[in-house]
Amino acid sequence: KVVFNAIANNKHLNTQCGVHGGFASTVIDSVTGCAVHTLLGACVAYGTIDLDIKLIRPVPKDENLIAEGNVNQNL
Repeated sequence: KVVFNAIANNKHLNTQCGVHGGFASTVIDSVTGCAVHTLLGACVAYGTIDLDIKLIRPVPKDENLIAEGNVNQNL
């Protein structure tokens, strides 16, 4: 299990002054990648093949965004 804590600030705003969806996407991509990495040996390369994000509400600015990544052994 991998846990990230991220806080969006003014640098992460879009043109409508909301937190850009790319911020959440980056956090999700990073935490899932790190979770996969926990199962790999040293120097084993990996990468994201597809990332499809559907946001159901805005990411809050200046608040903790906690992301958890888990890998199921049934891959």
